[in-house]
Amino acid sequence: MLGDLVAELEQHGVQVLDARAYPTVGVLRASAGLTVWCYGWQLRWQQDGQEVTWPAADAYGAARRLAELVERTTPERDG
Repeated sequence: MLGDLVAELEQHGVQVLDARAYPTVGVLRASAGLTVWCYGWQLRWQQDGQEVTWPAADAYGAARRLAELVERTTPERDG
């Protein structure tokens, strides 16, 4: 499931820095300081000071929401 999320995030233009799966948890680090934890069938991350949970089976939906979050938190670059 973590691999599906990595692929979807990359398709949405999010740079994945590291993704690791351990026996009880998966951890993904991406651009803009984003960290996503995968516990069983749930993805978890922090957004606006709140913990967000998302079904791990919905990698596409999670990636879309995470890409929006990264876009909002990434400063604009001048040409």
